[in-house]
Amino acid sequence: MNEVDLESGGKKNNGKEHTERTLNISNNSWINNGLIALAQNLRDWFEDKVDVKFYEDCISISGREEELYNSISQALHNLAAEGTYNFSTAFKIINNDSNASYTEPKAYPDKKGDGKVTIEISDSERKLLKDKKQSDGKKQQIWKMRMSYFGSEDNYLKIGLDPKDQDVFEKLRKFKSGKNICPICGTSSNTIIDMRQRFNPFSGEHHNNIIEGFKYDDKNRRFDPATHGRKLVQACPKCIILCYFALFNYYIPFFYIPGNETYLAIPNTANLETVRIINNNLSLKGQYVDFSDPQCLSYSTNIRFLPHKSKSASMLALLHNVKNRYSKIPPDKLSFSPFMEVSKEKFIDMIEWLFISKNSHSITHIRANEKVYEILKPLKDPLNEDDVYLVPDVLCNRSFDIFDENGLEQFYNGILKLDTKKISEGLFRMVKESISKSNKIWMMFRAQGSSPLFLFKEVVLDKIMEVSTMLEENVRKAYKEVAKTIGNGFSEDVGMMTKFAYASSPADFRNAIEDASFRLAKTSALNKDKNYWLSEDSMEMLFGSLESAKFDDIKSYFVAFMSVYALSENYKNRKKQGGK
Repeated sequence: MNEVDLESGGKKNNGKEHTERTLNISNNSWINNGLIALAQNLRDWFEDKVDVKFYEDCISISGREEELYNSISQALHNLAAEGTYNFSTAFKIINNDSNASYTEPKAYPDKKGDGKVTIEISDSERKLLKDKKQSDGKKQQIWKMRMSYFGSEDNYLKIGLDPKDQDVFEKLRKFKSGKNICPICGTSSNTIIDMRQRFNPFSGEHHNNIIEGFKYDDKNRRFDPATHGRKLVQACPKCIILCYFALFNYYIPFFYIPGNETYLAIPNTANLETVRIINNNLSLKGQYVDFSDPQCLSYSTNIRFLPHKSKSASMLALLHNVKNRYSKIPPDKLSFSPFMEVSKEKFIDMIEWLFISKNSHSITHIRANEKVYEILKPLKDPLNEDDVYLVPDVLCNRSFDIFDENGLEQFYNGILKLDTKKISEGLFRMVKESISKSNKIWMMFRAQGSSPLFLFKEVVLDKIMEVSTMLEENVRKAYKEVAKTIGNGFSEDVGMMTKFAYASSPADFRNAIEDASFRLAKTSALNKDKNYWLSEDSMEMLFGSLESAKFDDIKSYFVAFMSVYALSENYKNRKKQGGK
């Protein structure tokens, strides 16, 4: 859709002329996020003053000129005021634990230095903070700037709270078709503006295609080697304004790894409807971490049901939150805005995301397997037929503390990509560690429901393997049955389990099965308290499929189930010995 400009050409404009601006979807995901943030906020706050229409590849906003630009300015102001500063967790802790009534002195910081204002607290309150392992300084800062924000306090005060004072805002008002073509949205524009990295992480020198070491000298129309930098990305005033809306967007997903890095996540798609659904569903109450909640004592992530602070784990949580309306908040306290249902066809356009490092400005692209849609669906708890979900009911309720960071990321990445090799390797590493570190295994149980470990081994892993391998159902059933017996029988025998995990051929695997079955039979004969039984039908099916089925699938399937049953056995034994 082309730019529609209904401003009068030769008449003096008194601000009452009807104006329409068309904002195009682009290949810049950051700007697309700002586009939807602008449209949604205009609809929420200024529906009586501005008309917002969604099209296939653009959004149009229209209204009386003065009201239109006042609404855009106020929408940005509201976003910045809501999304840049949070109330200090120190005062939330004091309020919750000692019935104090500390509050913010005003709705949001709006003057230079406001963000550093402190309140002096009592010695008993200092002790309370120390007991909670919080900073126990005599003076506590009232405000805390959000971790996901790229800019400085000056940017917040000048651009966020007073956008109308910015030169780019005046250029937006005077915008019209011209000789320049915006390289971002393709609009013909009378002016082009440098797009700084502190407003758009995709506009930095590492993310454009101008030769390194040179900057373009517009005045002399040449590359100037003396500047030692790349040419800045440029864009029209509309795209620059949209950068600001993304910058201050309260709902952009992020997570902070203490002492390491803050990552922001945005969908990598140029489909306007897809971006709209994602932003809508992630901004509904119950679908994100609400920092305004007095009980919210951490600002390290706004991603609800985040099982672990890693890129793949956060992407699993985000896809769950976009696809499923899952909340323990009473229905009458949820958002009035409708949750937008996600079809399987629409989900396919949601599986690519970009993770932006706040500190290094590096950008990581991650693509999920489209079939992950199937494992994010509600599954049934065999105990009571209740709906259970992979992320909030299983992954968030069991520990993976025995993994190092790389191991965790690989495990979650295996689930995200339905990579059975990564999943089986991850589970095998976990069971090895569980032998000597069983105290690191913990779980949170659902009321009247199965344990998360039971759900994982009996429901979730079954579903993952069903959608990610080509094995027939009867073959999967046979391998699971044999893997269960061997996992239970050799839960603390790393050597035996390693034979399966490192088998490089069907012959190696067959030898491991024969060795394991002989040893289990011997154990059963010598110990009346132990009875390991392998079904003849299952063994026959197993040996018969070794040559016909894909060996990598067979091995990954078997090792995954062997490991999770061994892990369950070790956890059960620890419980018998008095562990939690």
